[in-house]
Amino acid sequence: GHLSTLWRLQGRLASARGDQWRAIALHGRALKQAETAHDSRAIGLAHYELGQCYRKVGDVAIVREHLSKAASALHAAGDRRHLALVHSLSGISLAQLGHYEESMASLRQAERLATLVHANDVLATVCGNQANVLMLEHRYEQALALAERSVSLHEAHGSGHGRAVALATLGQICVRLGDLARAEDALHRALDVRSHIQFHETTGAVFDTLAQIHVIR
Repeated sequence: GHLSTLWRLQGRLASARGDQWRAIALHGRALKQAETAHDSRAIGLAHYELGQCYRKVGDVAIVREHLSKAASALHAAGDRRHLALVHSLSGISLAQLGHYEESMASLRQAERLATLVHANDVLATVCGNQANVLMLEHRYEQALALAERSVSLHEAHGSGHGRAVALATLGQICVRLGDLARAEDALHRALDVRSHIQFHETTGAVFDTLAQIHVIR
């Protein structure tokens, strides 16, 4: 069980550095150790991390397979916090395929689970994902309310990168609503958070939206 955790932590580090194939190999080792230990929670977490990695390399079919196995194992382990994260990631995957109704159903399930265990940091992520799905459907007013809730929850929890992502989403929604001043403020706040924690993907998205604002003006 401890070996599984250590392999999984190494996998998360490799993924954060952008080396997804190395991360997949490390999470595969974590999964083997978890299965040897008959540890349902560790099995579920390994499948969840594998789902994250395969999403980043764009293999949707394998993502769905790992998330299904993760959900089954985490449900057996009674781990509602991580089960909420699985449903949230499943919601993102469904939205990327254009299945918005199924996506929101999965995200609402994630919201219920996170609320049950008072996991406000998870709830903040779920609200941000809901906002993104609603933005894809052009339901900007509803997306705005969820993005604001996500920012508020992240600020209360003190999450650095999560807050930067939530502010970046808020900025994008404000652009679509035509509130450029508020959008610019949110995006600069995102950059201020990001300067302490280097996440290049978020930074690139923020600068892209700032560029859109200048083009509109």
